[in-house]
Amino acid sequence: MSWSPIHIVQQFQDLGADRPARIVLVGAAATCARAGRIRVWRWTGGRLPDAAVQARVYEAVTGVVDLENTLMIGERFGIWPAECYTVEVELPPETFGTMVMAEAEARPGPALRAEIGFDPGAAADRLASRAAGLAIRGDAARAVAAKGARDLAPVASFHRTRVTGTKTRRHS
Repeated sequence: MSWSPIHIVQQFQDLGADRPARIVLVGAAATCARAGRIRVWRWTGGRLPDAAVQARVYEAVTGVVDLENTLMIGERFGIWPAECYTVEVELPPETFGTMVMAEAEARPGPALRAEIGFDPGAAADRLASRAAGLAIRGDAARAVAAKGARDLAPVASFHRTRVTGTKTRRHS
C-alpha cells in the first residue's frame, strides 16, 4: 500500500475496497523522547479544527509521510475501522539519513549503534513483533494506550528558511 495519506484514503473509499475490522499502521513516531523506543497506540479518533486538518493535508500532498497525518486525514474521511492501532518507533529527526549514510559507507553496526543511540535491528524486530501481535489479537494480549486527535503533535511549519554564512556578495 502507498504511504501517502491521501492515497490510503482514496483506496479505502473505492467501491468494493476491502474494509478490515482491524488495521495496524507502522512507522516513525512524530516525536522522540527516547531513541529506539517502540510505542503502541489505539486510535480513538476525534476532530481538529479545519485549519489544523488542512495543514496535515498540505503536508500529505507535498510528500510528507507521517503516521499522525495519516490518522487524522483518515479520520476526517471516516475510513478507519473500530480497531485502529499504530506501532511507532521513536527516531530523532536525523536518524533516517544517518542510517542511509551508514549503509552507503558500509559503516559497521556497532559504530552506527553508538552514533544513533540504539540498535536499529533490534528496534525493527520489536516493531514487527508488536505489529504482528496487534494484527492477530488486537489489544487482547496487553493494555494499549489511547491516542486521539487532541494527542497529536502539532504540524511544524516547513516554511522556515535558514541562511547560513555571513559573507555578502557584491553585484557588479
